Amino acid sequence: MKRYDDLILGRLLDKYENSSLSRGENQRNISIAYKLTPKELPEYFDERRLDYENVHSQLLVLEEAGLVSLIWRKGREGQILDKCLLVPERVSEAYRHLHRQSKAEKEERIM
Repeated sequence: MKRYDDLILGRLLDKYENSSLSRGENQRNISIAYKLTPKELPEYFDERRLDYENVHSQLLVLEEAGLVSLIWRKGREGQILDKCLLVPERVSEAYRHLHRQSKAEKEERIM
């Protein structure tokens, strides 16, 4: 089974590392989001497959762990996901969940 949770959480962390939020330079309230679109995740929108159920169940586990927040299309929970937001206060836990070092840790190790 494909690990959609790891894929999406990894992409959220990539976006986070490239944002001013990760450098502490953020001057306004921004959010790091992964928008579920047919281009980004075509299998989620393929009606002949049941991948959307796997996506939902895997991302709900991440939401229960407090790592992400799920935004449902038209506010209809359990139907179609619109986007997945990274919870900035839990970024270090997200790195641990993926067994991944942060960009800052990598830079520190090199020096």
